[in-house]
Amino acid sequence: MLDFSFGAIYPAQTAGGLYPGVTLHKTIKKRGVLQMDLGVGAAYYQRNYSDLAIVEPYLNPNSGSALPFAEVKFSRKLVPISFKPTFKISFIERSLPKLRPVRGAARAGMESTSDIKDTGVFLRPHVSYYRLSSEESNEVNSSSISRTYKDWGWGSELGFYLTMTNKVSTSISVLYNRAALDREENEEPAGLPVDTVVKLHGVGFLLSVGMGF
Repeated sequence: MLDFSFGAIYPAQTAGGLYPGVTLHKTIKKRGVLQMDLGVGAAYYQRNYSDLAIVEPYLNPNSGSALPFAEVKFSRKLVPISFKPTFKISFIERSLPKLRPVRGAARAGMESTSDIKDTGVFLRPHVSYYRLSSEESNEVNSSSISRTYKDWGWGSELGFYLTMTNKVSTSISVLYNRAALDREENEEPAGLPVDTVVKLHGVGFLLSVGMGF
């Protein structure tokens, strides 16, 4: 099973932006009220923006004073790789009779009269490895640097799904991420940010389309 997600994320210490992704799923349990699959996925975030940041003190050529903060331009790219099991509660399976022969007949009858195969809610916790590439520049003193931040993080996704008889599935969900990425580089040029950690704690909103959710 393969699905594509489209949406946006709003991390704590970087600007919000679009967050497309793709996930490959393997079904573990597909019958009954409680269903489960395992997935591996990746996403992509890119954003250019400016923000006021605490920096290594630098001499402002316009005022002649040393400043501990500056307007810094950021160009950032984030690529998380995630392992994410999905737990689903099927509203359709919950409404079917409990006796197996009757249950099978009821399911077949429902699918013959409706295009809806299944619908319900899902919870998708995830463990992710994040890698953030960041170009940081201060135009006042003409300084710039390329930095990399990376570490593990975790989170969860909660939403509703709908699967049709042709196996095309859609879902809408709210995503929560929690990760604190450590900076690889040790150098701190004057006029550039001194933070050694970028926190990605925040939420996102996703719409997913795929085959056989």
